[in-house]
Amino acid sequence: MALLAKALICVAISAGCGGAPAAHAAAKPASHFAIAFERSGGLKASVETLIVRPGLRAYAMAPKGKSEVSKHFKMDAGTAEEVRRELAKAHFAQLPSESIPTTCADCYVYKIAYHGHIVRFLASNTPDSLGEVVDALEEEVIEHLYRHVGYRGA
Repeated sequence: MALLAKALICVAISAGCGGAPAAHAAAKPASHFAIAFERSGGLKASVETLIVRPGLRAYAMAPKGKSEVSKHFKMDAGTAEEVRRELAKAHFAQLPSESIPTTCADCYVYKIAYHGHIVRFLASNTPDSLGEVVDALEEEVIEHLYRHVGYRGA
């Protein structure tokens, strides 16, 4: 599943995989918005993924028992614009990617890929500037995946 998530992240970020992070470009319409978001870890070591591609085409995926659930949907343009504004305010391209300790049992690790830059951090160390972004992206997963399939994971 980690390989699939990485492949989806590569497709979602506009600058591709590898290379130097792109400088923050001028604001584009919400329809050009693309981001990849992942929350992994926790008591059951699960991975939740949200991929948004240009055109606001979104895909959410998470475990449910021994299988996975997923849903394709269109992200609301207002939500995409809000997240884009918050990322610009946070100077996302300049944020460092935290080194995640391998001994952190049951911790949640977040990964956000946007404009060719990837930032990873522990839930307990969420940068203040990304709090609104994490909340908005988690709400998208809850709204479009869990509420529609009758499952809400912790």
